[in-house]
Amino acid sequence: MHIKILVLITSFFSPNMLAANISNSVIHFGAIPNDGIDDSVAFNLALSSLSDNSNITIPPGEYDICNTLFISDSVNIALLGSKGAILKKCPNFNGEYLLYVKRTEKLNISNLHFIGLFNGGDTPQWGKQGIYLASTTNSMIANNTFDNFGDAALRITTSPNNNVTESRNATIINNQFSNCTQVTTTQSQSSGDVNVASTHNITFSSNTFDNCTLKLCARKATEEATIFNNHFKNNKGTALESCYYSNLSISHNQFELNSGFAINIYPNTRAPYPVKWGDIKIADNTFDNSTLGIRLQSFSSSEVADIAIQNLSITNNVFLNISCTGVENKYKQLIRTYSQHPTLSFENITINKNKFTINQGCDFLSLDAKDSHISIEDNKSMPRVLKKIKP
Repeated sequence: MHIKILVLITSFFSPNMLAANISNSVIHFGAIPNDGIDDSVAFNLALSSLSDNSNITIPPGEYDICNTLFISDSVNIALLGSKGAILKKCPNFNGEYLLYVKRTEKLNISNLHFIGLFNGGDTPQWGKQGIYLASTTNSMIANNTFDNFGDAALRITTSPNNNVTESRNATIINNQFSNCTQVTTTQSQSSGDVNVASTHNITFSSNTFDNCTLKLCARKATEEATIFNNHFKNNKGTALESCYYSNLSISHNQFELNSGFAINIYPNTRAPYPVKWGDIKIADNTFDNSTLGIRLQSFSSSEVADIAIQNLSITNNVFLNISCTGVENKYKQLIRTYSQHPTLSFENITINKNKFTINQGCDFLSLDAKDSHISIEDNKSMPRVLKKIKP
């Protein structure tokens, strides 16, 4: 896993690639930082000038964005910020997204600070969004900060049309997401028979999600997601959600001070057709000072299925001080599987070598009676650990 992420970073930031790109500053197109005047026209002029293999650089300062910025149909382009470069939505912002990107290949957005208008982590404001990537391949979102988006700070998915290129190969690394409703792969515009996948082969690594949910969901089968070495904290709902992703790996993450589920994996009832999914690995994570643990639902009551969800592995995780305080009895387990199908749930389940405290109202495990082929070994209860709070 470490090797895969390093290879991705190297491929996007190789000296040969950066040296070959043509760079222009947004200042050359009329953007003036820190003057309190709308910079949208200048930014869109700069972005429309992007040819393949070129960059737009953004010097330090605060830029007022009053209308949506657009990038489309480009190859090997970059939007490169400097320390202190801020793109901030105007109070009277016109539109939904701060930046709308579609049909690009090898896009790099890095070292920028994006600011919205609403604390979506406390009160969602639907449609008040940050960056949208639709039908993109080989995208890199790195070293950015996202604050105060009422809906999605980042939405990276496939365009809501039939016969489109499915989004794939995205790396979101070393970003800070704060006070947003979600970072998501869900296509919000899908409806009826227009049903698309999310983003195949997506990696979230070394990000912080502070009062902001990560939601990896689709309405059509989507392959491969890696959630590695992220920090989830202060979420008032679920920290990490997933639906209809196969080959999902959640490892070496830290979950703390969350009041909803740490991880909730479930079927998407808005999908109009049956979806086959499975192969879920949850390993080497730490869950600390929170209210709820891991919930996994295999089927909803409306689904038609003839085979169980295959291959669920939960190993080497540590659960510390998970309280289950004030929640329904059916949720008072650190790990719970659940099915609304009359005969099927998960098959080939491994729950091994987890460590946990259970003296705060939580049981360790509850498996659905319809689960099959189960291995439960070497899970150990530990004494309660009290953290000292720094003054």
